[in-house]
Amino acid sequence: MAVERYAGSVSHVDTPLIRFPRTLEEAWEKKQENGADASYIAGGTVIQMQRGQGYPCSPVLISLETIEGLKGITIHGDYLEIGPLTTLEACRRSPLLQQHAPCLVEALISVAAPGVRNRGTIGGNIMYGKGDTLPALLVLDASVSFFDNSGFQSLPLLSFVNKGETSPDLLSGIKIPLPTDTERTISFFKKTGRREAFSLSVINAACRLVLDEEKKVEEVRLAAGGANVPPQCLTEAENTLRGEMLSTKTLRNLHETLSASFHPSGDSYCSGRYKQKAAAHLILSHLYENMEQSPMERRGEDA
Repeated sequence: MAVERYAGSVSHVDTPLIRFPRTLEEAWEKKQENGADASYIAGGTVIQMQRGQGYPCSPVLISLETIEGLKGITIHGDYLEIGPLTTLEACRRSPLLQQHAPCLVEALISVAAPGVRNRGTIGGNIMYGKGDTLPALLVLDASVSFFDNSGFQSLPLLSFVNKGETSPDLLSGIKIPLPTDTERTISFFKKTGRREAFSLSVINAACRLVLDEEKKVEEVRLAAGGANVPPQCLTEAENTLRGEMLSTKTLRNLHETLSASFHPSGDSYCSGRYKQKAAAHLILSHLYENMEQSPMERRGEDA
């Protein structure tokens, strides 16, 4: 049975009623009972930010903190599994993620200030729909399990995110396939914002590629997003790299493809064209660094 209490003095009309369900099923029921008047809350950092921006708080908050089994990072078979209530800071410090998903750790380092990372959860960052972790999770081929009116289900992360921010689904887990060849893998996450740290990203980008024995790109995943940019997989750009060496010619072609395949919208701070160029620069600059670090690739370019 859910526990209920007010978040402060009941004399304030804007003080929400907080419900504390014991299971995901019970949390779902409470949401159905209250409809648009209720919101789920985990770490509460997004709601805090929105209230600071002048948005009203929902009259009813359904806290997920008391639901067991939604925290922790483990290996099950060929997958890393992350509980959605695991804090961003716990993920950042996780030896398992540092070893098997370094680009996700890079993304976590860039998320807000330490105080926010200590409260915010990876599930909340996903459900926000524009969190910095999303491009990194996309290039890691992450999938999510969730609970809705049909029970427990699973989807690739991109399919889940594309359902939209208004989706009432409840995350129950995040799965990342374990890499099979880390020695030949290049992965990274890059971000540009209004300030170097502690700010929302203007644009961010992530990459994961695996080279074969001939130093050609065997597997590749590229993704980009930002504070006002829903995450996108850059499939056309991936096709430009697949089967090629990281040569100057290949990366020039990639620049053209990135510009053609990524179409972020502009906002009051910068144009969509600026974001498009910034994403291309974030990806290409790091790939050029890796090309220059490989003597074999330099010899191939000189031939």
